[in-house]
Amino acid sequence: MRKAKIKITALIMAAVMIMTVVPFSVFAADGDIQVATLSDIHYYADALKGNRTEDYQATVSGSTTTFDLTSACLDTALITMAKELKKADNPILVIPGDLTYQGEYQSNVELAGKLEKWEKETGINIIVINGNHDINNAKSYTYENDVKEKHPTTTPEQFREIYKNLGYDLAYHTYTP
Repeated sequence: MRKAKIKITALIMAAVMIMTVVPFSVFAADGDIQVATLSDIHYYADALKGNRTEDYQATVSGSTTTFDLTSACLDTALITMAKELKKADNPILVIPGDLTYQGEYQSNVELAGKLEKWEKETGINIIVINGNHDINNAKSYTYENDVKEKHPTTTPEQFREIYKNLGYDLAYHTYTP
C-alpha cells in the first residue's frame, strides 16, 4: 500500500512539474502532441577534462558517470528522439534535471549550446528543469590544469540565463529550492 502511494505521489509531482513550465496554450494546440523525456545526462564539458591525467582518471574510475562517453551518448539519444518526435505535430522534449555532472558553469554553458543547436535544427521545443546537481553545487571541479581544482558552480540566476531559450522562456513561474 505504501509503495502505491509513493508511486501515485511521484506521478502527480511529475505532472505538476511539467505543467508549471509548459504554457497551457500548448495543450490546446491542433494535432498530436508528443512529449519525451531525457534525464540525468550528467554532462561534463570537454574543456574541463584537461589532458585526462591521474586526478581526472581517479574521478572517472570512481564515478558511475561515463565522462568520456556522455557527449556521444547524448548525441545518439538526440538523433533517436528527433526521428521519433518528428512524427507528431507538436513535439516537446523535457529534460528534468541533473543536466550536468556537478553544476559546473562551463558544463551548463556547453550543454545549453548543444541543446539550443539541436532545437533550432529539429524545430522540437526543449524544456529543461534544474536538478540537484545543476545549481550551487560545492562539488564543481575542473582538470584544466591537469589537477583537480574548484570550478565555478552555476547560480540559480546564471542557470535561468544560460537556459533562457530552453523552456524558461515559456515558463510562467520558476522555483529554485
